[in-house]
Parts: sequence; structure tokens; C-alpha cells
Amino acid sequence: MMLVAAWIGLAFATHAEMRAQIPQPTRADSLADRRRAIQAQDRFERVRKQHLPSLSGHGPCDVRVGRFCYWYTGQEPPPPPEPRRTATARLALLRTLDSLAARRAGDAWIAGQRVRYLVEAARFSDAEAVAIQCGATRWWCAALRGFALHGAGAYTRADSAFTSALRAMPDEERCRWTDVSHLIEGSFAKRYRAGNCAEREALADRFWWLTRPFQAAEANDARTEHYARVTQSRMLQPSRNPHGSWGSDQHIMAVRYGWPIAWSRDRLRESSAMGSPVDVVRGHEEAPSFVFVPVTQALESPYDATDADWNLATAPGHTRYATRYARYIAALPYQIARFRRGDSMLVAAIFDVSADTVLARQPLDAALVLSSAADRAPSLAVVRTTAARAVLQQLVVPEPHVVSLEVRATAKKAAARARFGMRPSASLTHPGLGLSDLLLLQPGESLPGALESALPAALGATTLARGARVALFWEVYDSRFVPGGSLDMALHLDRLHAGAVRRVAELLRVSQRPLPVAVRLRASAALDPRHALEHVAASAVALDLGDRSPGLYRITLVVTAADGTEARTSRDIQIVGRDATTALHGR
Repeated sequence: MMLVAAWIGLAFATHAEMRAQIPQPTRADSLADRRRAIQAQDRFERVRKQHLPSLSGHGPCDVRVGRFCYWYTGQEPPPPPEPRRTATARLALLRTLDSLAARRAGDAWIAGQRVRYLVEAARFSDAEAVAIQCGATRWWCAALRGFALHGAGAYTRADSAFTSALRAMPDEERCRWTDVSHLIEGSFAKRYRAGNCAEREALADRFWWLTRPFQAAEANDARTEHYARVTQSRMLQPSRNPHGSWGSDQHIMAVRYGWPIAWSRDRLRESSAMGSPVDVVRGHEEAPSFVFVPVTQALESPYDATDADWNLATAPGHTRYATRYARYIAALPYQIARFRRGDSMLVAAIFDVSADTVLARQPLDAALVLSSAADRAPSLAVVRTTAARAVLQQLVVPEPHVVSLEVRATAKKAAARARFGMRPSASLTHPGLGLSDLLLLQPGESLPGALESALPAALGATTLARGARVALFWEVYDSRFVPGGSLDMALHLDRLHAGAVRRVAELLRVSQRPLPVAVRLRASAALDPRHALEHVAASAVALDLGDRSPGLYRITLVVTAADGTEARTSRDIQIVGRDATTALHGR
């Protein structure tokens, strides 16, 4: 759970200054109605603050922004329920605003406050109706509708409404709304801030492409969440809120972490230089929340990013977002392999969630999404299954992609995903001798002779138990082969690194250092009628990992043609578990 504390006694804008920011109506009667609306809103927020429930204890500050202290541990209790007096006072405020809006349909501030408090009361359809009837500036009314729809979880419709708002905005206003400078860090932030409006919008498109929670979802709810936060910030600027008066620090907090869904108060001694208690108002945000923004390096070079670059559990996180449809998001065990198919590339992804007690035995929606740029439609393969393991395949152009493998159990509000960059090797993009990726299989009584028979046995992870046996499958491509031609194939298993304690033990010969494993095979290149453009040789071996100690290993395959031309591919595996013996068995 995330909490925000506003520390009383620090400098911030006065309420009079805040009111001066409100666009003032020109006619005297309109000005009087606006004044009554402001007074009614001010009264409600004072009542809310007067009846805030008490909640003691707080975590250390992870982030400080102006007056605010932010922390996130995920361990706090649920936020306290809203007092009945606050709910009653909100109803009275809404009745007042409704009566004033009947005379002043074009007042943007009144329309905003009506939508704001209706959404706060979870009256989403009423909020959307107010936005539709709004008589203010077209883009502002569209943004209010997007705000109401996002609050209701109608993300596709919210995205459409916010898109309409952005198109109708003056250029300068749109630049402010699309600004993501508070959400980014490092070299990407420097490049972003150095650009003009058009350049920044292009970088913002990349940002939203890479931070989208689930690429297979109909809409990017992280982006609609951002625009909802910006809308909320604009509604709050000329009005009172539980933290007092609005300030730039509050805008930054709202854009980065969202607006609170509940409030409480505490009295802290350590916040006062004189030792006397100091009132603290806390905002409680939705939880759990996640960090969907990858590291700066992934934003700069997405096709080289690894799954570790999207660490959803990063704490505290420069910005966070709580997906209401997925309260649990786990790392997804998977295996992915690529195969040449003429001038295209077949991507096969296998996942396995059988070890996840939340996702196992649930109806699952699984998707393999390959996207090559922010402004291009992604390639999408979707399967609905109740199996803990499934295979997804997609044929794409052999160019760099960002891969997102996603599994969602809607009934459980749970999900798992893996995301990473992928560049095709020369073996998949150039004619002549080439290799597919190595595909890890569960060994059976016989080894497969074609990809179609290998995929049903493919493993859904690259982590293997010590002592386990595993089979490897691959394809060799070469348009120069003639029937009856042969290939030399060398397979190596090498340890990449070991822990510090084990390395010292190996140097002192306390433990036996594992030796590389190698095997040489010969295979005939036969013309496969399913791939008429080239000769395809399919091969497989079984590997016994018996005496391999736990650690990270690389399996490397080197293929040499009769003219000395070479191609190579590799697969990294993680070994955990028990003892046995190691051997290679070829076919």
C-alpha cells in the first residue's frame, strides 16, 4: 500500500492565490454562481478534513517531493472506510453543484467539480452523463468524459475520449497534457526535455508503447490512467483538497503516483522542531501498485532489453500504477525459439504456470505479442486455455521486436508476463547456411524429426532440475545443399559463472570443477517439401545433466558445411537441484 503525507507548516500557495487562478466569468450573475460553487466545495473539504479517521504509524520516506513524503511497502492495512458524515456532505455538495450547473452549463470549473466528486463517489455513469452534457470548451468536456470512463474501467472508451480531447486542444495545451517528464529519469529524460513538442510527443509514444501493462489488452490503461491523473490535477488546481491548497509539488505527486482513494490523519512528534505534535494528512492510494516503466536503458534501446529490465516490483518506483483488473502479477516462466520460414520468421513461445498456485487450474487468456515500433500494429497470437502449459506461434517479418508473453486469469484478477527485446540473428535473415534457436524438450521414447512434433514436447521454462534429462531440437537451413549432402555439428555445454564461494572451492580443489561437455554429430540435409525455398535439416539430441552442479550454463551448437562455412546458436539454461551423471545422446 502506498501512503502520502502532507506536512503542515511548510510554505505553499494561499487559498486566496489559488482562487485567483480560477478562470473568472464575465457577467456578475455568473461570477456569483461561481463564488457559491467555490464556497460549497470549500465547505465540503473542511468537513472531510474535520472527520478524517485516525491512523497511526508510517514508513520511512522513500521519496520527498516538496511538502510530501512518499513510501510504498505493500504491507500496510487497507485504507480506512470513509466516515458517513463525509459521504453525506458530498451529496449535499453535488446537489448544490447540480443546481448551479443548470444555470451555468458552460462553466468549466463547475463541470469539472461535478465529474470529480461523482467519480469519487463511484457514480461513474452519472459522471459520464455530466461530461456528455457539459457545455464548456469541447476538449475539456471530452477529457472529463475520459476521466469518468477510466474511473469505470472502460479503458477503450476512455482512450477514445482522451484522444478526442487531445486532438481538439490548442498545440500548447496538448504539449502540457502529453508531457511525461515527471515519469522518466536518466538519459531518456535528458533527451526528452531537450526536444521540441513534436519530438517529445514521439518519445512519449515510445514510452507508452513500452510501459503498457498488457500489450494484448484493447487499450493502454496506463496511458489513460496518466491522462486521468492530468485531468484530476487540472480540476484540483483552483480548489481546496484534504492536503490544503494546491501546489506544483502536488501536481508532481498526482501525476507520478495517482490521486488518493482514501484519507486519514496522524499526529507526529518527530516532524516538529519544538517536539510538539504535528498534524499529518495522509492520502491512501490503490494497492497493490506496480512499476510498469522499464529501466532507462530499455527505453533507449528496447530491442536489446531483457525481462529483468521490466521489474514490476521495483521499490519505491519513480511512478506507480495499480491495475484494478490484475491485483497479482507474477514473472512468467517461458521458453521462446525462432525458426526460418522462407523470408519470414516463425516465433514459438511456450509458457508454464503449473508452479504458480494462483494461476494454475484457472481459465487463462494467453497472448504472444510481437511489436516492432510504437506506431505499428503488433503481431498477435492469442489462445484461451485451462492448461498450465501452452504453445503460441506467430509468423512475422524477421526484424527487431519487443516480445510480450502474457497470461491473465480474469476471474482471479491475476496475471503473469514476460517482456524483452529480440533481434533476429543472421541465421534467420540471410540466405545460405543458418540455424534456428535451440528448443528444449521433455525427452520421450523417440526424438522428434520435425518442428511440428517437437513443439508438443517443448519445455515451458529454461530452468532445469539437477540430474534431469532434456532433449534439444533445432533446424539447419542452407539453400545450397543437394540431397545427400552432410553437415558436421558440434554441441558444447559450458558453465558461464559460479558463485564466489564455489569459485574459491574449485580453485582450492575442494570441489571438482565441471568440465565442458561436447559431442559431434553428422546429419544429412534433406529437402523438406513443406519448405520448398530451401533445404531444412532437423536434428535432436537428448542431454543428461546428471553431474552438472547448480548454476548458469550455455549450450552452444556449431554447424559446419562441407565448404567450411559455419553457423552457430546457443541457449542459456539455469540448473537447480540434485545429483546424477552427464551424457549426450544424439540422433
